[in-house]
Order: sequence, then structure tokens, then C-alpha cells
Amino acid sequence: MTAVSEARHDPGPMADRLGKIEDLALAQHGETAPTDNWWYSPQCMLLFAGLALDHCAHRGITPPGELQKAIGEGRAGAIFALGLAKAFDTATWMRLVHPRERAPDIRVMYFDNAGPRGSHRMNVLQVEVATYTRHSVESLGEFLFRVKLDPAKKAYSANTVFVVFVQRGCTPAEIKTAHEELLQTKARAWAT
Repeated sequence: MTAVSEARHDPGPMADRLGKIEDLALAQHGETAPTDNWWYSPQCMLLFAGLALDHCAHRGITPPGELQKAIGEGRAGAIFALGLAKAFDTATWMRLVHPRERAPDIRVMYFDNAGPRGSHRMNVLQVEVATYTRHSVESLGEFLFRVKLDPAKKAYSANTVFVVFVQRGCTPAEIKTAHEELLQTKARAWAT
């Protein structure tokens, strides 16, 4: 029995289903995970990402590219969801989207009091995650347009949010320049 399958049979909390991270880890062992639509707290997603990295580190395993991508997207999405919860004083849940769906990367669910007579209304944001690495030679604006905002390549719904994980560090001036670059491109509707 593999460590991943042992974790799946562990009756402990949060060990049953690990979303996209589990799907990818199980696929490495020829197993499959259930296709449930489970939503997790952002804190839980951060815990799962940490556990996956610890598992690999303790066994001297370099996670495959798709697993590294899922972990990175999960972390970035969880940090976004925690910020959203703090900013709007609401609870948030999230789920990673299976790679075969292609977009979005993550869905974040939250409630507001905007329903009839102040009732709660569920909202779902489609979250696209992009990672601007230390090795990127193009500007942040060029990178965002090429990977996410070029209308010739992709179309997004009105409830899509873009989260950019900047690994190489950007100054506030560079971020403002990226915004101005995007306003001058065909991505104008997204940059406002």
C-alpha cells in the first residue's frame, strides 16, 4: 500500500479527499480518486499543500510538474480566498479544478447578504492563477497579456478573477507600469 493510499484510508479529519493534489498524486500510482465536488477551507488547502511537499521532501521525491503546478495554484488561491474573507468579513471555501476542465484553475465560494430582504446569496468566483517567475525576461504586463489576457486565445466570464504570484519581486512602480501596459492592449476591459 502506498503512502497516498494509506492517507486515503486514514479515517482522520481531512485525510479522505485531497482534491486535485490527490488526483495527481494518485495518478502516479495508477489509482484514481473520486470525482466529488468537495469544497475546502483555504486553511485546509494550505495544509494539504504543505503535507504534499513534506511527503515528497521526506522521501527524496521531486514532485512532477503538474503536481508542483497544482500545489502552487492551490497556495495562491488559498491566500487570495483568505484575503477575500478578511476584506469582506465572510467565510470562503475553495476547490481546485481538474486539469481536464482547462479553466478556471480554482473556484472560490463565498456568501453575501445581497439576496432578497438581506438573505444570504452564494457567489462563486472563477480564479485564474499565473506565476511570474524569477526567470521571466518579459515585463509583467507583457507576461499577463500573453498567458491570460490575450482575447485571441481566451475568453473569460464576468466573475473571473486573476491572481498573479510574483516570484521575482516587483516594485509598486512595476505593477503600475504593467497596469498601464495592459490598458494599452486589447486586454483593456480586464485591466480596469
